Amino acid sequence: CSSLVEHRELSVEENVAELQGMLDVWRSQNSGLKLVVSVSPVPLGATFMGAERHVVEATCLSKSVLRVAAQQFVNANSDVFYFPSFEKVMYCTKEPWAADERHVRREAVDGVMGLFEKMFVREGCRI
Repeated sequence: CSSLVEHRELSVEENVAELQGMLDVWRSQNSGLKLVVSVSPVPLGATFMGAERHVVEATCLSKSVLRVAAQQFVNANSDVFYFPSFEKVMYCTKEPWAADERHVRREAVDGVMGLFEKMFVREGCRI
């Protein structure tokens, strides 16, 4: 039985290539495009690699690979910026998690959005 979907982990280089391909397509339509990339702080709920590693280990590996890929992608492109939502929740928020320890509390989301506004929204440009 064949499948259209393959369960595997992408490398840093594969993630960068996918991001670059996406940006190239978008910029072919809008050369002035500016892009903000981020890594979600929300942990994996499960993994297709459960036989090889626990979901906690898989989450750490996944977030680490994505963070390195995001940085390499930002470094390689003008007008592409990294927004530290992962870091804000994981390292700069005292109690970020809801009772289920999977979802980010509303107050933490508000803190992330406040940081985004400080970093990327110009005064007088609110929607």
